[in-house]
Amino acid sequence: MIVFFTFLTYYSAHYNKVTDCGCFGDALKLTPWQSFTKDVVLLVLIAILIAGYKWIQPIFSKKTTNIILAVATALTILFPLYTYGYMPVKDFRPYAIGNDIKEGMKGGTDGQYETVLVYKNLKSGELKEFVKDPPWADTLNWAWDSTITKEIVAPVLAPIHDFVLTNVEGSDYTEDILNYKGYQFFLVSRDLAKADRDLQPEINAFAQKAEKAGIPFYGLTSATPAAIDEFRHEVQAMYDFYIVDGTQLKTMIRANPGLMLLKGSVVKGMWGHNSFPEFEKVRKLMEGNN
Repeated sequence: MIVFFTFLTYYSAHYNKVTDCGCFGDALKLTPWQSFTKDVVLLVLIAILIAGYKWIQPIFSKKTTNIILAVATALTILFPLYTYGYMPVKDFRPYAIGNDIKEGMKGGTDGQYETVLVYKNLKSGELKEFVKDPPWADTLNWAWDSTITKEIVAPVLAPIHDFVLTNVEGSDYTEDILNYKGYQFFLVSRDLAKADRDLQPEINAFAQKAEKAGIPFYGLTSATPAAIDEFRHEVQAMYDFYIVDGTQLKTMIRANPGLMLLKGSVVKGMWGHNSFPEFEKVRKLMEGNN
């Protein structure tokens, strides 16, 4: 297996097929060559283990070893299920509690590119690239073949990118909402068709209490305006919805739906659909942060 992945990571790095292996998610970003180096180190260590296999002796008895194996197996199954159903124990995402969404949208840089004109020699059939001074006037010897855009410096994306809030009419409200100074709630539901309907009465009651307290409550989804309208009528949702890129919504919170509390543009709290809070408890949290 490690031989296969060593080859795979080398191929990816050499031909620049995958720019981020994604092995450790947002916790640790590895470039393709770093990922290949990691596999080379693992390959060497595993080769040592295989070569010295007959000298390896167990530390524990067979019974103790089986118990440790069973506990480790259970933990590797239960821990991800817990974090999937609730919230990450350690959140490495750019939308983690304490992070500022507006600040996360900064830091990106544009890439640098150059336009290359490819001309074909009419006599030899040779294709030649020209960055400047192409032989466009020499129609007896050269003819334009194609235009290529080459990347000179790769762009760097900000930690939070493609986060845009638009209403169902297509108007951009990103700045208006993120520049709000007080508390506000985001109900994140990337897929309305698969959203937890049983929780909706509780969400509606929460949204009504937030409205009475003067705290904005918005639904965020990647659904179409028609799907949003159908959903709102079905579950009697009285709060406004804004359309956001689906990948950004999955990054914000995996639950469908999930609730985020913000103060201005800073994330102050986050709850999944399995741990949806009571408004009074969140109100105490807000009072404690003031």
